[in-house]
Parts: sequence; C-alpha cells; structure tokens
Amino acid sequence: MDRKAKPQRLEAAAVHAELARVELVPFPLSKEWEMNYASVQWKTIAVIVVLAALSLSVYAAPGGKQTFTGEVGDAMCGRNHMEGTPPECTRTCVSRGSKYALVVGDKLYLLETSDKAVLATLDQQAGKNVTVTGVVDGNTIQVSSVKAK
Repeated sequence: MDRKAKPQRLEAAAVHAELARVELVPFPLSKEWEMNYASVQWKTIAVIVVLAALSLSVYAAPGGKQTFTGEVGDAMCGRNHMEGTPPECTRTCVSRGSKYALVVGDKLYLLETSDKAVLATLDQQAGKNVTVTGVVDGNTIQVSSVKAK
C-alpha cells in the first residue's frame, strides 16, 4: 500500500471541526461566519485585480501633446527618397498608399490624422521642415497641427 497521501482541500467547516477537536477553537463557527469569510476573501481578490489593472493602464495611456520639428517625408522612403526630388517622392509614395512621416534626426514618426487641413499642409510641405504638434504613441504621432518652419 502506497503511503503517499494526496493533498486534500479541506473546507472551512472541516478545518474548524478539526481545530475544535484538538481544542484550539473552543466554540463552533456558524455557517454565516464561513460565508462571510469566503465573501471577504473574494472581495480582497477582486480589489487586488482591479488595482493591478488600473496600475497597468497608467503605463498604457498615451502622453500629452508634444511638439516635433523635422522633415515631412513618407513611411516608405523616410529620408532616402527614391523617385525624384523629396517633395515629388513623398507625394508619389503617399498617393500609392504610404503614410506621411516626420523625420526627426535618425527617428521616423508616422503621422496619423483625418483632418483635411492638416493633410493639405503636409502635402504642401512635403520634403520641407515643419513643426508638428500631437500625441505620441510609440513611433506614431496623432497630429493636431502642422506649421511650416
């Protein structure tokens, strides 16, 4: 006969009965107490989960508006234009589905906007330096304004 005992999950009542048997708890606990104890455990777990989720969401939240100055290009070519002058290449690539981008030093930011005035300004300023204001999320800027430099 194998002497290895399998771990067993004991219910609160069984634990209490065992403790009362060895006289560590001198009185029996009610079902109401057991239910309240279980309720407190679940509430504690729920609070911990909510706090963990909130603390992680702080890191995921995008930052405030920032301002960048750089050259308007496109996501496909960046600073290394392959077709004609920088403005021509940028406009050609964007017309073929590439997104506008802002080249700031060695960094390339994708420019996201649905504002037609901003898109028109980006088209006019293709290949030139501009100042872009928006919310940064990774390597993407949600553009709120563009000004010629």
